This record gives sequence, C-alpha cells and structure tokens, in this order.
Amino acid sequence: MGLFNGLFGKKDNGSGKSSVSYAPSVLGEPRQLYFLSDTGTAKVGHRIEDADRKVLYEAKVTKFSLVGATQMDFIDHVKGTTTPRQVGHVIDTDYHSVLIDNHSGFKLDGEDIWKHLKRNGIAIESSFMSGKPLWPQYRVLRDGQEIAIIQTSGARVHEEDAAKSSKLGSMIPAPGFFRIQTREKNLDLLFVVAMAFARTSALDGEGGSFGLLFGKK
Repeated sequence: MGLFNGLFGKKDNGSGKSSVSYAPSVLGEPRQLYFLSDTGTAKVGHRIEDADRKVLYEAKVTKFSLVGATQMDFIDHVKGTTTPRQVGHVIDTDYHSVLIDNHSGFKLDGEDIWKHLKRNGIAIESSFMSGKPLWPQYRVLRDGQEIAIIQTSGARVHEEDAAKSSKLGSMIPAPGFFRIQTREKNLDLLFVVAMAFARTSALDGEGGSFGLLFGKK
C-alpha cells in the first residue's frame, strides 16, 4: 500500500515537499492540553482539547481509501480555518541496528512524516516519564526552542476521568492519547507532531520503535 501513499491531492509543488505552510511559533503562558484519537475504526481522527474539553484543533477523515492516501480536513477551531491534507497509510520497515529495529511512518502530503517534521524545524528528544518506566515522553523543539512536552497517557486522558478509572486502567498507556504541556499558541505544527506518534509505533523522532530503549541505528 505504501506505493500509493499521497497519490491523490497535494504533494509537493514538484519538489517532493508538502505545499502546506505552518504558522510561526508564538509562545504564551504555560497550559496543559489533551490529545485524543478516535480508536476502534479505520477512519481514525485526532483532536486537541483544552482542560474544559473544548476542541481547539482536529483532523477529520473526509474520504477514506484502502489503497491511496486518506483525505483529511485539518481544522483550527481557534482561527476558524480548514486545510485539506493527504495522510498515507502507516508503513513499517525493518533496518539493522544493534538489534533489528523498525521504522514506522506514513506520508503527509506525499512526504515522509519524520522528514516533514525535520524540514519544518522540529527536533524531538525522547525519554521516559518519571516513575513510569516504558511510558515515553517527547520534548519538542522548533528551530532549537522548546515548544512542548508530550507525555503518554491512558485512554482517559483528562485527569478527572483518569481518577475514576480502575488502578489497572491507569497503569496501561493508550496509543494515540497524550497530555501536552506547552506555551505554544499556534497548534498546527504541534498537532502534526503528536499525530505522528499517535499513528505509528515510533518512540523517537526518527520513526524508530526500539531506538529509545537500545540506541539508534
């Protein structure tokens, strides 16, 4: 299926790069946001909510394809804008490291998601959350400046919901659910960073699944 990624719609202006641009980074007061994914369906969407559960930014499937890229609307509810984009299927590729590692990624507007993030000034430092071994967290830098810490969460991402869940439920990380500590006002690029981890099994900014544990290739 990877051969068909990004065939339908925006690709690159002939250069192999997405034509979509992002708002510049603007830092404000610290806040905590919540990233949720629609699980249990092939038409997986994502959203960022604030503490009051107001949706600030989301990506909704408008046309799902089994063979080509899925068409999604990226909606900034704060600015009132909608940007159609093409999201390819997740592809896992083995490569050799100290161990056999796995590269997990997809194409966004025809470009590998991890290359896309790097090209837009994103660097990611991976580590584990304090007191929670095997719960990854990601320090996100844009042009060398920290804009967010993305922390793995359970499926009940809001604290009040997590408090009502079983102890076992609070011990299990849920793919596609994060708590985000950020001062970033413009959420478009930060959303794409969280979405990259939500849609793949990657644990680092290279798309690796074991690099955080055992070192990169």
